[in-house]
Amino acid sequence: AGRIRVGDKISCDGVRCIVKRVSYQTTQVEDEDGSIIAFTNTDLFTKCFRNLNSGKNYEFIKMPVGVRYGTDVAFARKVILEALQPLMTKDKAGRDIVDPSFPVDVRFDGFGDNSVNLVVALYTTVETHYTFPSRAKEAIYNAFYANGIDIPFPQRDVYIKPVPEGKIDVKETDPA
Repeated sequence: AGRIRVGDKISCDGVRCIVKRVSYQTTQVEDEDGSIIAFTNTDLFTKCFRNLNSGKNYEFIKMPVGVRYGTDVAFARKVILEALQPLMTKDKAGRDIVDPSFPVDVRFDGFGDNSVNLVVALYTTVETHYTFPSRAKEAIYNAFYANGIDIPFPQRDVYIKPVPEGKIDVKETDPA
């Protein structure tokens, strides 16, 4: 029905793959690890299916970033955007890796147990869906380090209060 063609990148039930062969009854795809998977067309189109090549060939990505409480969020946002700037290049086909019509956005996401949570939101090409976030996270980490912005780690403080003498209620149990 024209939903997919050979060479399309699709996502089906969380599996990202490339369409290798389409017949009247089945579709063969190649998983990212190189394995071949065959779907009956009925099964394929009744599952959670997305054609990643439809539209503008860009995919939405959200990258969570936590900063220590007390951090100037506006400064952290500026550092993140500057760190990502050198990654705004073009792919082999001459397309922008990050969609220029949707600027990179650094959003305040909430208050976490140990951090102020930000989210970096952007659209990147389908082909760089996995590689761009890795490079971006490394650039953000290095920029935070260079600018003295701490990324917190989960921790818990345990306070042990002394119990006044005579207040301990110990029940004896029969060892038998």
